[in-house]
Amino acid sequence: IVRLHPVYLHKETSPEGKMVGRYRDRITAIESKYGDFVTFAAPMMNVLNDDIDMPVEDMHNLAETLYNCDLLLTEFSTLMIEAAILDRPVINVGLYNYRDTDQPARYMEQFTHIKRILRTGATRQAYTFEQLLECVNYYLEDPSRDSDRRKELVAQEVTANPGCAGRSIGKYILSLLGQHGAPSSEKSEQILQPQRKRRAVGL
Repeated sequence: IVRLHPVYLHKETSPEGKMVGRYRDRITAIESKYGDFVTFAAPMMNVLNDDIDMPVEDMHNLAETLYNCDLLLTEFSTLMIEAAILDRPVINVGLYNYRDTDQPARYMEQFTHIKRILRTGATRQAYTFEQLLECVNYYLEDPSRDSDRRKELVAQEVTANPGCAGRSIGKYILSLLGQHGAPSSEKSEQILQPQRKRRAVGL
């Protein structure tokens, strides 16, 4: 499954009206060549004027995809953290330039937030097809490899309100509103309660 990054759904002047239109020929060629072996999945995003919004249904879909995958291949996305939460092996693919820029994908390794992740050793990086094949086979043979380092990454990055951050944020916002005549704490609980039923799958 190839899940497109939400940035590719941004509006632009292309026949489809979205950035993904630039790559439609490539996607079609890959689908034609590999058939059922490859499936492209576009995020279920609400496209705004200058941004995008991820609905809760898409968060559930992404969580289920990660939960059922054998390993994650990505290009230095912070999705590495979510995969680590579910103890799924992660391989960063740095074979080409980053999103058609003149910078190699591995230049992302210099970003502060990416450095924090890579320092834990929770991921493997591949810069050639040979390295990629080696990494894929390495994890498929034993998905538990580097599990201890993935746990270290989770402990490092998921430090507050694990699994219920949205609820905690909601409580805080409602408490601020309460200072101006908004719902009481009891009423706030009633407002937040339905959210529990909607979390079929959580990260």
